[in-house]
Amino acid sequence: MKSKWTIRRKVLTTGLIFAVVSFALTMFWVSWELHEFNQGLRIYCDALKSKDFQRAYGLTSQEFRATVNFQTFLRAHNDLTLRLGDLKSIDIRESKAQERDDGWYGSAETDMIFSKGSLTVDFVLRKQDGTWKINSYQER
Repeated sequence: MKSKWTIRRKVLTTGLIFAVVSFALTMFWVSWELHEFNQGLRIYCDALKSKDFQRAYGLTSQEFRATVNFQTFLRAHNDLTLRLGDLKSIDIRESKAQERDDGWYGSAETDMIFSKGSLTVDFVLRKQDGTWKINSYQER
């Protein structure tokens, strides 16, 4: 009995399967990076919550540390604590990660909840040496 599958149909079906599997693997990889990104941001914020500023500073990127020394970093967080109280939690409202020519970058819009109020902060993280690091942040 002769197969009803023509060569053209076999080639098209194989191509479609390959495209679907490639797309699924890419989406899995991006989702994994986004998970790792959010984890990195939470670890940084946990260090801030416990007032382990040395550890938090160590979780910043090389570029960040080249422009902000530890004393400036510490002063900024002490001023923030005086103004808004202790950091209680962080709510990551929206985050995204993408690969660029020079590595993985991600951004997140967050609400940082303090004992005397809250603050919206936009973070940019960069993956360095396999770890997501704080590259910059901006209060709104």
